[in-house]
Amino acid sequence: MLRIPSTNQRQINLFNPEQLTLRHVLTSAASKYSDKDSLAFVGSSPISYSQLQDSVAVQAQILLDNGISPGDRVAILSENCPNWGISYLAISTCGAIAVPILPDFHANEVQNILKQSKAKGVFVSKKLRAKISGTKSSDLLIISTADMKIESAPVFKSKKKQEKFNYPDIEIKENDIAAIIFTSGTTGHSKGVILTHKNIVANAIDGGNSFTKLNEDERLVSLLPLSHTYECTLGFVLPLLIGASIYYINGKPVPTAIMAAMEKVKPTIVFSIPLIIEKIFKLKILPQLKKNPVTRGLYKFGFPRKKLHQIAGKKLIESFGGKLHLFGIGGAPLSLRTEKFLLDAGFPYYCAYGLTESSPLVTGASEEKRLGSVGQILPTIETKIEKSHPDQKEGELYIKGPSIMQGYYKDPETTSEVLSDDGWLKTGDLCHIDEDNYLYIHGRSKNMILGPSGENIYPEEIESILLTHRYVVESIVYEHQDKVVARVHPDYELIQKDFEHENLEPHQSKKRMQEIIEEIRTETNEQLSSFSRINRIIEQEDPFTKTPTQKIKRYLYVT
Repeated sequence: MLRIPSTNQRQINLFNPEQLTLRHVLTSAASKYSDKDSLAFVGSSPISYSQLQDSVAVQAQILLDNGISPGDRVAILSENCPNWGISYLAISTCGAIAVPILPDFHANEVQNILKQSKAKGVFVSKKLRAKISGTKSSDLLIISTADMKIESAPVFKSKKKQEKFNYPDIEIKENDIAAIIFTSGTTGHSKGVILTHKNIVANAIDGGNSFTKLNEDERLVSLLPLSHTYECTLGFVLPLLIGASIYYINGKPVPTAIMAAMEKVKPTIVFSIPLIIEKIFKLKILPQLKKNPVTRGLYKFGFPRKKLHQIAGKKLIESFGGKLHLFGIGGAPLSLRTEKFLLDAGFPYYCAYGLTESSPLVTGASEEKRLGSVGQILPTIETKIEKSHPDQKEGELYIKGPSIMQGYYKDPETTSEVLSDDGWLKTGDLCHIDEDNYLYIHGRSKNMILGPSGENIYPEEIESILLTHRYVVESIVYEHQDKVVARVHPDYELIQKDFEHENLEPHQSKKRMQEIIEEIRTETNEQLSSFSRINRIIEQEDPFTKTPTQKIKRYLYVT
């Protein structure tokens, strides 16, 4: 077992230990950045930090006046919007516990979470209102995020109502529970991750520490669901800490809306998942780089390829508004081919690794990027690696630190499986850490395949190679009858475009697809060790079923 202690360096001295609460984040921001823009829809007038604090106070008082007490659970079911943040802070500042629910959850899942958490209230958007229709509304305080007005309230005889919410009236401690995050569950089971005020705020501070150039003039366009801890901690709490301005897209974040928002806001910060930048590279940049015989020929050689990447990189930054200096990538592995492009291009990307159970960051940004790494371990995080054999390079990652969850809500058995009594969290990820504390993830321990002579085969690494093929949209790799099998969803639109001039009959199209599948297998295997080569590729005609955070539900396909 290799154990690496935390290093307490580059701490942001914004708070004393007693003040690591979301309420203090808000009151401190309102004091320091009173007249600065805080939250807004793209193209709409923003509210200032002072107005944000006032709006939160109003909603906090509404909660208290309608029977919400410290420790009660209040859910949020809404798309990203300024009122999402106001709801979250109102719940936190009156001592209640936020239960953010991902908008893409099915109605049955939503109602199960409300029931499991025993939520006494919910902030809900008009669009998602139907998802709680099966809930007994007479027992639930329902507030619309459209206008922040009460839709339904349980019968409750309140104490004398105050004219104005007074923050110091309710004591909030850093170890009080701030949120219960129900994961989307790639194994089919949703778990409630318990996070304290200290977990969330400490992690946001650690994130701010790793991004050394942040200041109060930052502008962020929020793309990922706020109900996911990645966006909530880094895309909401961190900007509040530094007095940044956050902008939301009013409507579905389709590519045209995203690009319009970038042009309008000219953000300095964007947090994303690999899927977004992978699509841009594969569908927009790569075809441009290979559109004529000259650039296609030059692209085969190292130096000219790097120059072409640099030219494309400048255009890519311009497409994001031209002011971008922090493009965070997390939530899933980034393909090496795309990362090589971003590195050559001088694009300001930063890969990070985390889990909902760690609030979420485990690694942070570093000016020196190392290809294939997911960043440097945060200074406050201790790590140890459990190896099945001392000679192995990689092993399972365990972590410990101030951002580690308290456990799973009302599930002590599952908690004990991953969290030790002395605070070590079993991540389930296989990795190695280099001499400078850079982390490299190889895959999930539960997905690992044992080769014919005991070799470790990591499906995620094979999937990363498959994704570099222009005809592969997404894939999963698994073991079936002692063989390595891949299931691939092809890019039918691109294939049709490439071969439409052949005017193929249906039987010919089917044969062509078989040839393409075999070509994908051959080209991928040429880049793999003999023991990890793909024996068979299955064509996945429909897109894979995914969790709301866009992770493939592997358990539906692995037989």
